[in-house]
Amino acid sequence: MVNSCRRRMSMAYFGAPAPNARIACPPKLLSPHEPNLYRPFTWDEYKKATYSRKLGDTRLHFFRVQSDHDDLTE
Repeated sequence: MVNSCRRRMSMAYFGAPAPNARIACPPKLLSPHEPNLYRPFTWDEYKKATYSRKLGDTRLHFFRVQSDHDDLTE
């Protein structure tokens, strides 16, 4: 039941891959002009990052690829 007086955050998990499953961008979506934004990581690495943070915190920044242009855009 939803409480109309308070906000809530929900996360849906429809299934989980094996802990050692590699999560990465499909190579055909990458190019020299559209490089990887995140390094490949395992489901286990992602879950550890998830459980070490508050629910609303982002986790993907742990896996972000540093690029030569990051210093110019931040």
